Amino acid sequence: MDPVSAEPPYLLAAQAASVVRRLNRQVREGEPDSTADLDRTLGALRRLADDLARARAAGLLMAQELRASQRLLGGMAAPLDG
Repeated sequence: MDPVSAEPPYLLAAQAASVVRRLNRQVREGEPDSTADLDRTLGALRRLADDLARARAAGLLMAQELRASQRLLGGMAAPLDG
């Protein structure tokens, strides 16, 4: 399993976009593709996808815990209402 990226997702996305633009310009100008640039871009995109997947999973877990807490607090408040 890959380690969690130290960079925030927005920075990874910006880095990947920058490299993609440079690669696009190189292709249009007939310059040879850089394998290192392609590898860096793919790595940044993989880390970004992993980070977003982890963030989504954490958000879903937090939402589930919030719903459970709301039910518990609702049950505790019910005797006070009566």
